[in-house]
Amino acid sequence: FSVACVLFPKTPGVYPFSGLWSLVSGLWSLVSGLFLATMAMLVATEKQAKRFFVSGLVQGVGFRYFAQDAAERLHLTGFVRNLRDGRVEAYAIGSEDQFARFLAALKKGPRGAMVHAVAEESAALDSQYETEFNITHDN
Repeated sequence: FSVACVLFPKTPGVYPFSGLWSLVSGLWSLVSGLFLATMAMLVATEKQAKRFFVSGLVQGVGFRYFAQDAAERLHLTGFVRNLRDGRVEAYAIGSEDQFARFLAALKKGPRGAMVHAVAEESAALDSQYETEFNITHDN
């Protein structure tokens, strides 16, 4: 395939640039497809924040240490803390994929815990929690 064939086709009565137009059109489809795929990947990995509220027998069983370990393995930042009502709250910054895996870990919990439910909600990004995942003791 040569550029000369595209620019100057031998078929009489054919517009000289029709082959070139097909080539450009095909390249445009390829580039726009790659752009859309890249944008979808960026959205999936874009940093967001979520809060997870874990209820059940989740205090006094090492749940906060378990959650911190899971978050650190998933490269999430944020915090985990006990709440006065008996639940555990985890605030995490990461991607949707990381959140899905973190949620699965929270639903399982450590040995000795009995998780009844995990509520999940979107949260505002808080820059003070963007560097590490801590256990906090404030309510």
